[in-house]
Amino acid sequence: MSAKEESTALMNATIPFAKQLLEKDGEFRPYGGYLKVDGTIVDVGLEIEDHLLAADVVSIYLDRFREMSKDEMIAAFALVFMVNITCPNGSRSDAIQVNVDHREGYSAEVLYPYTIEANEVDYGAMFAQKGTGQMFTLLS
Repeated sequence: MSAKEESTALMNATIPFAKQLLEKDGEFRPYGGYLKVDGTIVDVGLEIEDHLLAADVVSIYLDRFREMSKDEMIAAFALVFMVNITCPNGSRSDAIQVNVDHREGYSAEVLYPYTIEANEVDYGAMFAQKGTGQMFTLLS
């Protein structure tokens, strides 16, 4: 598989948990996962104090993933968190964001806009953009 295909497989494995939590609780804390070179996907949940802001939690995950990126058995990382974005049509929306970085240099930010009304989550059109490659020390 290509780096993009492996990254997509990792993203597809990590996003359902965010949707499940969003539909159940209306929110979720940032979390992540990684893909081993043998194709195994591993969920990563760090014990993080509840009082920390989501941005701080994302930073903790980024630091942890950079540290872990020295392990040659890890092919890709995914970090999942909530954001408020400007959609391609110019409207503002809450969204699930999945940042995926692959050891071979592929990096993407995938966004799933959503609205919640009467405890129902309605997802808009997913879109993606080039990522910043922050999770691998060898890419930074």
